[in-house]
Amino acid sequence: MTAIWLHVWLIVLCYSQVLLGQDISDGTSGSGTKWIQNDCIYQEGGWSECQPGVASAENTLTLKHGGSPCDEFKTITRPCEVQDLDTSTAVEPACQYDRSSSWTACDAATNTKTKVITLTLGDRMTCPITKTLTKTCSKPILHPCTYEKSGVWSECDTATQTQSKVLKLLDGGSHCAASKEKTQPCKCTYLNSGYWTECNPESLTRTKTKILDKNGGAHCPATIDVTKPCKIVCKYHQNPKWSTCNTETGVRTRVLILKRGKGCQSTRTETEPCTAPKECRYYKTRWSRCDRKTGTKTKYQTLKEGHSGCPASKTRTKPCRRRKWGRHGGFKGHRGRHGRHGRHWEF
Repeated sequence: MTAIWLHVWLIVLCYSQVLLGQDISDGTSGSGTKWIQNDCIYQEGGWSECQPGVASAENTLTLKHGGSPCDEFKTITRPCEVQDLDTSTAVEPACQYDRSSSWTACDAATNTKTKVITLTLGDRMTCPITKTLTKTCSKPILHPCTYEKSGVWSECDTATQTQSKVLKLLDGGSHCAASKEKTQPCKCTYLNSGYWTECNPESLTRTKTKILDKNGGAHCPATIDVTKPCKIVCKYHQNPKWSTCNTETGVRTRVLILKRGKGCQSTRTETEPCTAPKECRYYKTRWSRCDRKTGTKTKYQTLKEGHSGCPASKTRTKPCRRRKWGRHGGFKGHRGRHGRHGRHWEF
C-alpha cells in the first residue's frame, strides 16, 4: 500500500514541474536530450564551444511535441568554465620574439649594452624581423689607464732611501693622469771585488764576499756573500793493476792514487765487469839457484787471474840438473879443475 502511494506522489511531483514550466534535464547531456516546458517537449541540438572572451555557451532546442503556444525553436545558455575554453583558437599577441640572445659588452662611451631579438611568431609584413634592445649598464665602465713600462730610475735619495721614475700615459680616458711617478727603495749596489774561495767538495760551490758601494743604500747590509757552482778536477794515476775477477760478483777492482787536485780523496776505487777464467793463472817468475842440500830449485808465483778457488800464491820445486865430468876435467864440453870423472850438480 505504501509503494502505491509513493508512486502516485512521484506522478503528482512531475506533473507539478511541467505546470510550473521547469525542464527535467540537467543541462549537461549531449545531443538528443528532451526538454519539457509547459506541455512543450524540445530536442537538444548540442552546446556550442566556449571561446576566449565569451562567458557562456549556447544550445538550440527544436520543438518535438506541443501545440500552438510552443515556440518552434528555443535557445538556452550555460556559463563557460576555464577548462572548456579552446586554447587552439585563443588570440595570440601580434608579434612574438626570441629573447634568448646575449647582451653585448658594456660600451664605455655610452655606458649601455644591447642585444638583438628575432621574430618567431607574427605577420612579417607588419612585424619587424629583428629588433635591437638597449639598456643601461649596472655600473659605469672606465677605460683602463695604460702607462709606459720603461724609464730611467733616478739616483738614490739618501734622505728617503728611495729612487723614482716618471711614466707617461700611453692609452686611457679623460679620467687618466698624463703621467705618474713610480717609487721604489734604493737597490743595494755592491763592489765587484774580492776573491773566490776554493771549490767546496761537499756543496760544489765557491764563495766571494762583496762590500756595499757608497751609493748602495743605507738600508742595505754592509757585506753580502755570493756563491756560484763549481767543479772539482781530480787527477789520479792510471797504472795500477786490476784485481782478479770475482766469480761471485763478476767484477774486478783497482785502487787509484791521487796525482793532483785540491779537495779530492787520496784514493779512488774503480770497478768493471769481467769474466773469471776457468783455470788459475799465475805471474811468471825465475827459478832460484840450486840448493846443494836438497838438490832442488824453487819458484814462487802469485795469482794473476782465476776463479775463487785458486790459491793466492804457489811454490813450485824441481830437481837440479846434473852434468857428467869430461875427460879432461870439468863438466862435459868444458875444461875445468874438477877432475876427469864423476858427476856434479849444476848451480
